[in-house]
Amino acid sequence: MNGERSAARVVRGPAPGPSALRPSAVVALPGPPPTGPAAASSGVAIVPPMPGKVIEVRVRAGDRVKRGDILLVLEAMKMRNEVPSPADGVVENLTVAPGSSARAHEPMLFVRPP
Repeated sequence: MNGERSAARVVRGPAPGPSALRPSAVVALPGPPPTGPAAASSGVAIVPPMPGKVIEVRVRAGDRVKRGDILLVLEAMKMRNEVPSPADGVVENLTVAPGSSARAHEPMLFVRPP
């Protein structure tokens, strides 16, 4: 992407439907670990694949979530993207709010295993 190589993982599942055509809003990136407050988390980083605007945040720090729960909604390239939780856990290090900008590949929050 943008001239850089990154790893991808293919997960086999049911036949793709219309929702499979939407871009994923959760990306795992190789590279150095985050610094600052994000480094304190041992959870899964939730990062946008491209810059966007945070339209809605449906969780708060400390909330318990299950895999598939919608964490927040982003608008990127004139499309609304719901960001689901990739795992069961507890929300921590929430760094975005409605109306704020989300930068590509920068963690917006972490989901720490329970």
